[in-house]
Amino acid sequence: MYRREVERFSLLSPSEERQLLYRVRDGCSGALDELVERNLRLVIYIARRYQGMGVPLADLVNEGNIGLIEGARRFDASRNNSFASYVFYWIRQSIRKAVMDQRSMIRIPVYRQNRMRKVIKSERASGNTLVGREDPLAGYPESRFRMVPLSAPSVQGDTESRVVAESIADERIEDPLEQIARDFLRGDVARALAELPGRQATVLQMYYGLAGRRTHTLAEIGRFLGVTKEYVRQIRNAGLRRLRRAGSASALLSYIG
Repeated sequence: MYRREVERFSLLSPSEERQLLYRVRDGCSGALDELVERNLRLVIYIARRYQGMGVPLADLVNEGNIGLIEGARRFDASRNNSFASYVFYWIRQSIRKAVMDQRSMIRIPVYRQNRMRKVIKSERASGNTLVGREDPLAGYPESRFRMVPLSAPSVQGDTESRVVAESIADERIEDPLEQIARDFLRGDVARALAELPGRQATVLQMYYGLAGRRTHTLAEIGRFLGVTKEYVRQIRNAGLRRLRRAGSASALLSYIG
């Protein structure tokens, strides 16, 4: 369906492409969108080269379209370079990054993967073997990891039919236990500050970024309170001493062992 939708946009002739590129450069409304739409077939052509590498074709096309848009924005029409040749690099780079990021359980930076691939390619081209020689990948310990697609079956003693992606924790979701512990900490800190005189509590909140505040320097707090920086330091130290003697001190110490 997407392929049929893309084929609605005819290919640009060299003269049409040049005129459209100048319209993009001049900021004409809709020119960038038209340029991208007329080159969507190129993205599909490049994305097909990376099929079977652990990323669905639809995702490859989406990533390639992002690269196409970025390349179209950066292209300088005044240099008389080929737009297709220029944007080919951006499309391929975006697709390659998606493949490297999504097919591996272990996130290895793209530049490190590129270097490892060049080392392996050089070794194969030279026909060298590793017998009696230092391993050329010794400086890349991540090369010892086996790449496993996230869509591969999970085989860690699991009798259910699951894939690897379902057995990996989502790092974007906070651990409920950590969230509960943080809520308890906020409550204990609030109760401890409530035992201090108002100015001492304010200084500690501002200095350490408590109660939703950002951290402030002594000079900033002094300007806020209309006192000197040295006087703010004395208030802070007095507040800390008072906290150590307060009945809530034991509750706070439990968080640091």
